[in-house]
Amino acid sequence: MQSFDDPPARHAVGATEGTPASQMFRSRTQRQTQAHLRATLDSLTDGFLTLDRQWRITYANPAAEAILGMATDTLVGQMMWDAFPGAEHGQFGQHYREAMAHARVVRFEAEYPPLSMWFRVSAFPSPEGIAISFTDITAARETRERLLVDNADLERRVRERTEDLRRMNEELAYFTSAVTNDLRAPLAHVDGFSRALSERLPPGADAQLHHYAARVRAGVARMEGLLDALLQLSHIGRSELSPRNVDLSAIARDTVDVLWSRQPGRPAQVEVQEGLRAWGDARLLRTMLEHLVATAWKSSACRQPARIAIGQRPYGAFYVQDNGPGLAEARVAELFAPSRRLDGTQDADGIGIAVAIARRVVERHGGRIWAESVPGAGTTFCFRLP
Repeated sequence: MQSFDDPPARHAVGATEGTPASQMFRSRTQRQTQAHLRATLDSLTDGFLTLDRQWRITYANPAAEAILGMATDTLVGQMMWDAFPGAEHGQFGQHYREAMAHARVVRFEAEYPPLSMWFRVSAFPSPEGIAISFTDITAARETRERLLVDNADLERRVRERTEDLRRMNEELAYFTSAVTNDLRAPLAHVDGFSRALSERLPPGADAQLHHYAARVRAGVARMEGLLDALLQLSHIGRSELSPRNVDLSAIARDTVDVLWSRQPGRPAQVEVQEGLRAWGDARLLRTMLEHLVATAWKSSACRQPARIAIGQRPYGAFYVQDNGPGLAEARVAELFAPSRRLDGTQDADGIGIAVAIARRVVERHGGRIWAESVPGAGTTFCFRLP
């Protein structure tokens, strides 16, 4: 930084060094430079002080007066350590001495307790001593401290709520497991007694009795399937993901083959697009797709023939489509309720929980699943994976 007493950088044209004209020009230029420099420093919004090598304040701009609450006349001429007691042995004194001794620009933030203020300071070496530029950052520091406290409190509450949620999930999983296991024993008894009853009916017994026994056993089988689905739903959120490249086309074909093996005479047209691949946990994605395809298989049972399509749209979403009865747009959200059963379907128990399992798998992967349905035209389940 040029001092107020620095020599001018140019000479009067046509004048020789040392002539009266040259000296007058230099004096006038020096005064102009000093006036311009002072006007510039006076206009700064940051505080600005200059100190000589004896630590005496030689200049203070109006911003310094406003920030420090000290009159310029009081500051100028004082020793730095007298004007700011305690600063000599703290960070201020350390950094100022470094800037002066090593002719190095030093920037730092520090608190000055007597004024209860924080400052952002830059100390610049100059031929006369150092120049100090500073600004009040007290409000910013207080805001930062409040944010740190708030963030720490938020993190604490998040940890507590996460732990509460983990504990609740564990308790729910334990409860689900206990309930399903407790229900299996009486279901097994019902199944065994109904089978024994059916076997002990005489050959000429009423056909309606055989029908009743068969319906009881079918109900037991469906109930066992629902219990298995409940266990699946409770375990999905706790299992660790092992992502890999998964062939969804192969899973869809395997699922359809199993369904056809259970109902070999059912008229159904199934289309599986080739090359469907996704990145995710193979076991969970298989569970998800099996439930969606089985849902389409059940919901289209009333159609002759049933039509099911598994594919991928041009913009990346996978879909499982059927030509079942469908739903009005206002009721599409009901498809994801675990207790939901599609209207007009036969033997459609478990559709709601199957769709809930599929949604849980997709969300576990960070994806999104939704349904599109038109009354009389079928339902399409769409899902997108990261």
